[in-house]
Amino acid sequence: MKKALDMASAYESKANAQKRLQSKDDELHLELVKEARDRAEVLKAEDAKESSVAAVRAHLEQQLEATQGVLRMHEHRLGHLMAERRQEQQGAVAEDGAIKSLQVSKNAMEASLSDLKSKVDSMKTGLKKEEKEAKTTRASSTLER
Repeated sequence: MKKALDMASAYESKANAQKRLQSKDDELHLELVKEARDRAEVLKAEDAKESSVAAVRAHLEQQLEATQGVLRMHEHRLGHLMAERRQEQQGAVAEDGAIKSLQVSKNAMEASLSDLKSKVDSMKTGLKKEEKEAKTTRASSTLER
């Protein structure tokens, strides 16, 4: 009977050891499950952060592209405005040349007009002299008669 009691005691010890091991195994399993959940939450947060960073990056790239488009549009408009300004400047230079040419022409015409006036004046003076002489010649010829 002692042997049976010893065996029962050994069996009970083994059962208790088995229960302790099972309890430890369950605790380890719970710790592993908890660690796995924590790790999953960290990975989920990192994925969300990476997704957020990727979304911000995509948004910034879109803004950069839009800004570059606006810049290209402004550069294109600036090119047109500069071309218009060059044309206006060339037109102004051409107008200045035309004005100077017209001024030279006007001055030449005024000089010609002045010459013509002096010739007309001298002709009038000559004509008056001739008329005086003609009158004196007629008067003398009338007196002589």
